Amino acid sequence: PSKGMNLQRDFIWTNLQKESLIESIILKRFIPPLSVILTVDDVYQIIDGKQRLSTLINYLEDGFTYCGYFYNELPQQYKNEINKFFITSHMLFEDYGRKIPDKVKIEWFKWINFSGTIQDEEHMNRLEM
Repeated sequence: PSKGMNLQRDFIWTNLQKESLIESIILKRFIPPLSVILTVDDVYQIIDGKQRLSTLINYLEDGFTYCGYFYNELPQQYKNEINKFFITSHMLFEDYGRKIPDKVKIEWFKWINFSGTIQDEEHMNRLEM
């Protein structure tokens, strides 16, 4: 947003959280959709889902192991489940006559993040500035 900061915090997930996401994908559990804004400049702003998206990309790049296996080493049936995983999202589209104001983005962010891994107070306070 124009506040000069990203609504999303730095990557903070633990190994257990990352492994749980990969396991959920393999077992076809429900994964909440990402929340994204496509700006008039064709930029995708992730309002919610950075941890999930970053984890998936990191695993596909062999950045960590799941049950002792890098993605590259997984049995093919597990790779198949990951490869066919469909990332869903809730998306808002800006148009030239009506950009989405920061206040709306922050309210959406807060509404989505009332549960889950708690946002640290400093991060939430910066959104209010």
